[in-house]
Amino acid sequence: MITDDNKQKMDEFISHLMKNKCFENEFFLKVEEHIIRFFTQNIPALHKTLSTKEYFPNLEWAEIEKLFTKTVINKSNKKLLPLMQTLISTKIDFEFLNALNNLNKPKEDYKDELLKLCLIECSRVELRPCFEPIIKILNNNLIEKYVQEIFSLKSYACFELEKVQKLKLSPQQITEYIKTSLIISLIGFSKHSDDEDMGFVYKTTPQRINHNTTKMLQKYYPKIRDSYCKVIPSFPKEFVYEAIGLNLSVLEDPEIPMTSRIGCLIYALAKTFNPKQKVDRGAENYQKSWFKTQQKNYKFFGYDIKLIDEFYRIAAEKYW
Repeated sequence: MITDDNKQKMDEFISHLMKNKCFENEFFLKVEEHIIRFFTQNIPALHKTLSTKEYFPNLEWAEIEKLFTKTVINKSNKKLLPLMQTLISTKIDFEFLNALNNLNKPKEDYKDELLKLCLIECSRVELRPCFEPIIKILNNNLIEKYVQEIFSLKSYACFELEKVQKLKLSPQQITEYIKTSLIISLIGFSKHSDDEDMGFVYKTTPQRINHNTTKMLQKYYPKIRDSYCKVIPSFPKEFVYEAIGLNLSVLEDPEIPMTSRIGCLIYALAKTFNPKQKVDRGAENYQKSWFKTQQKNYKFFGYDIKLIDEFYRIAAEKYW
């Protein structure tokens, strides 16, 4: 049985790990990921240390492992949960859902349901690393910038949004649409024990889904959608399914809508995006350089090459 004394000792042990100087400039979720990986990669040595009388002689190893993971997550949650609540409350306007479905539902209902879903996502160890790019996207208005330029250009992406996807929404409403989709899309990475044979169980950071697995996952996603739609009943099932599909390959499924293609690219960009990074004199700006690299890699990741080309031109012209 885990006692209060056990919890205090584990809290002190993890606090000591987190004070390592190598974590000084790391995002708190990245620190969490590193510490959990450190634990899984050093089990033999940690087993000897943590089973001694100075730590947890009364606990089974499974209990120690559970206590370690829970304590790390609880410490991170003191930052993650308030931050996500603030971002969802201040950075997303849910009126687009009423415009999309010709409804007059209170926006608070949508917000409360998305917050509830977010809490569930935060409770899944395999989903937690996915929040860092979303936090950077919302804090730095990455979606807004590119959607505004898309409508200024009136080119490929704008045509797809207006004529193919047939969205009767303003550029700002489409921005909110994509931001909301990104948060919902994380459930596509959720672990289900009865689906482990699908090779879709991530124990560290989830990766972009390779196009080789798209057809298989299209059969898996309806189960996820139906399960999580109970948490967000005000969101149309079609919208939720489309959001989950944001992780799929355009090369494998050319019917993936433009909102998902945009969200997918910006999310991938945000993984390595550093808003504080300074550009050396004569060097390319980061976003332009990133899209240039994806022009070569798009087949491997299943990205939309036309959209990459358009975003590359935008980033080059705007010195992003």
